[in-house]
Parts: sequence; C-alpha cells; structure tokens
Amino acid sequence: RSFIFGAPSRYRLTEESAGSVATICHVRGNEAQLRALVNRRMAISGREYWVKRPDTHPVLVPERIVLK
Repeated sequence: RSFIFGAPSRYRLTEESAGSVATICHVRGNEAQLRALVNRRMAISGREYWVKRPDTHPVLVPERIVLK
C-alpha cells in the first residue's frame, strides 16, 4: 500500500509494463474492502471523475470488481 501526499485516495489501480509501474487511476471506496484487494490482479469498473488538479489521475468509485 502506498500513500501519495495530497492524492485523492490512498489506493490506486496500476499497470506494470516493461518493468515499470504506471498509475491508471485512484480508487475510492470502502477502506476494508479495498485493503483486502491490495496486490491482487483484477478487472474493475465504476463511476469515474476527475479532481481539478493538473497532475492528478482520474478517481474511480468501484461498482464491479472481478478478481483474475
């Protein structure tokens, strides 16, 4: 689990490619449920919104999570 100072959420969906990790979006939701999913592979969908800051990724509020 990583915490980015000033980020809209402490959880983020990432993608690994060629040895580097890129943030796709931040994820906001039930803390206990999200904590249980840390470092798991999944497909996730839900409502997406943007925080008005120039260096921020979108924020996803999960409606469906499927573990892979």
